[in-house]
Amino acid sequence: MNLPTTLINELKLYLKQRASNGDLEAQTLLEQIELVATSSPEIRQQSMFAEPSAELELGC
Repeated sequence: MNLPTTLINELKLYLKQRASNGDLEAQTLLEQIELVATSSPEIRQQSMFAEPSAELELGC
């Protein structure tokens, strides 16, 4: 999935703010974004098809 850089940067900024307020889910998501951003193209491709964790609840 190709997301615009501006969208990713805005999302990271939002998650950093939430994480600095103690939101552990935001911290986890931020770490996952950073991990994908620094990984090889093969890993990024695989991550697109990964099933979400059963315990992950977004609370939207």
